[in-house]
Order: sequence, then structure tokens, then C-alpha cells
Amino acid sequence: MKGKGVINHMKKYHKGAVSLFIVIFTTLLITVITVSFIRLTIRSEQQSNTVDLSESALDSAQAGVEDAKRAILRYETICADRPAAECIAARALIDSTTCNAALSGVAVETNGEVLVRQNVGDTATALDQAYTCVTITRNTDDFLGTIPADDSKTVPLRGVSDFDRVRIEWFTSSNIGGGETNVNLQTLSSLTGSTIPLYQNTNYPKQRPSVLRAQLVQVGSTFRIDDIANQSNASTIFLYPYTDSLPYSDSIVPIDFADGPRLTPTKEPKKVICRTSIATGGYACSVILKLPAVSGQRTAMLHLMPLYNASDFRVQLYNGSTLVKFSDVQPSIDSTGRANDLFRRVQVRVEHPDTYPY
Repeated sequence: MKGKGVINHMKKYHKGAVSLFIVIFTTLLITVITVSFIRLTIRSEQQSNTVDLSESALDSAQAGVEDAKRAILRYETICADRPAAECIAARALIDSTTCNAALSGVAVETNGEVLVRQNVGDTATALDQAYTCVTITRNTDDFLGTIPADDSKTVPLRGVSDFDRVRIEWFTSSNIGGGETNVNLQTLSSLTGSTIPLYQNTNYPKQRPSVLRAQLVQVGSTFRIDDIANQSNASTIFLYPYTDSLPYSDSIVPIDFADGPRLTPTKEPKKVICRTSIATGGYACSVILKLPAVSGQRTAMLHLMPLYNASDFRVQLYNGSTLVKFSDVQPSIDSTGRANDLFRRVQVRVEHPDTYPY
């Protein structure tokens, strides 16, 4: 009987140890689950706060862009209506590389930044948002844009100095979409000895660069309406993309803009060698067009229309092989916004609606 009692006692001891182990294990499991849930909740809240702050910082940067637009309009108004000395002073502010100097007369700095308020009457502490640095570049190296298929864009050709040719680049991977970087091009052999083929829209490959219609309209220092009838002052060229055994190169032989089909309808489009892959970025096609000479100062516009597919494009001015900056055609605005301790930076191009002479 004594031995049996000992056995029963041992059984009770083991049952108690097992119960205690289960309680400890369950407690630890619940603790781990609770801590993990709390960490996930905190992380989710932090991510949500970061997203909100990022959007607020972007809004602050966009507010800087809008103030920069007002500063550009103010500068143009001063130069149009006031004495030359005031115009020179306003231009110096616009061209300054010091943060927010271009916004003098438009925005007020507080401790090196411009506070952003959502409502009139908000105090400085209502929102911890501001833009910290805005600069404006009036004269840019190029003119950038995107044109939908069969739509068009007019680019004023106005440089800081004389120029005699225009470089046009068009079609990027974003025009193909889907992350595709291979370009579908016809070979030279398929174009030789026959008329260059044109297609119905539905039969033109999405991966192929647009056929680009480029039209030049220009006059010199003196202007008569019949000057536009001159082929050299109003010319149209169709640029047809293809590939050749020769490698694509930036050393492009210029095409004479006056050699267009406007007055000679039997002429064919000009063939342009393009890249078969744009995996490294950039544009698929590039061409240099030599502009006809004019008497005195050139006033010119370039009208672009991509046929079949939409197209990103870039236009640059050259005098021989020397790059010439655009003058007050598409200013670049660089704006950095802040929300609490998070910053966002944007760079945008803006165009004045009165840029176009007509």
C-alpha cells in the first residue's frame, strides 16, 4: 500500500509539472503573438505616417513651384512695363542660385524657408509644412515634352545666341509601356527600291517609333507675309524610323530642312536610323535638321506631330556643333518641400502661354 501511494504521488507531481509547462508555454506564445501584433501595428502606423508626411512634403514642394510661376510672371511684368534698371534687378533675382531668392516680392521667408498654410489665418504652427529651397533656371539646354499620337506641339525656337540647326530626339520606353525596351524597326533593305510604306493605325507596331512630322516656320528681322511662301521659310519634313547595318550614332549627318516635300510632293520621307534597344534609357531616334539662313535675327517655330504612336521628345539648338541654350522658352523650376522632418524634391518645366509669337 505504501508503494502504491508513492506511485500516485509521482503521478500527481508529473501532472502538475505538465500543467505548469503548458501554462508557461501558452503564456509565452500569447506574449510573442501580442508583441508581434503590436510591432506590426506600430510599423503600419509608422508607414502610414511616412506616406502622409511624404504627400505633405510633395504638396509643399508643389506650393513652391506655384510661387515660382508667380515670380516668373512678376519678372516678365517688370521687364515689360518698368525701367531697364528694375528689369535688370528682377532678372538678377530670378537667375540667382540662392534658395528662394527668385521669390522676392512673391513669398516671405521665415528662418530660411517659406511656411505653407492651408487656410488664411492659420498660424505658423498650424502645420509643420514649408518649402525650403526654390530656384529657377530661365535658359535651359533643351525643350522637353510628350505628344499624344496624331496630336501636335509647337516649340518656339529662341536661343540665347545665334543657331543654325535643331536636334530632335523622340520615342522612349515609356511610349512602349509594359517595361518593354526593344524597338521594332524596319530594315533598310525592306525600304530600298520601293516607296516607303505607310500603314493603317491598327497595323503599325506599338514598339515602333512614330513617323515624325516636323514643320519649320521662320522669318528674319524684316517680315513680309509672302516670305512664308518661300520654301526655306516654311518647310515640312517627314522623318521615317528604320534600322541599318550601320550602328546608331550621335554623329548624325544633318538633313537640310529646306529639302522637304511641301513644294515637291514626289519626295519621300527622310529615313532616320534609330536604336533597336533603349534598355539603357534615352530616345530611340535622333536627327539634326539644318535650318535655312535668314536675314538678321531669326524668329522661328518648330511644329511637331508624331504619327501612329505617342512620343516623348527633346529639342536642342546648335550653332554648328556648339549647344545653344533656349532663352526664356521653358524655364526649369527646382523645388524642395518639407513636412516635419521629411523632404521631397521636384523638378518641373513650365511654359508661358504668351511664348508663341502668333
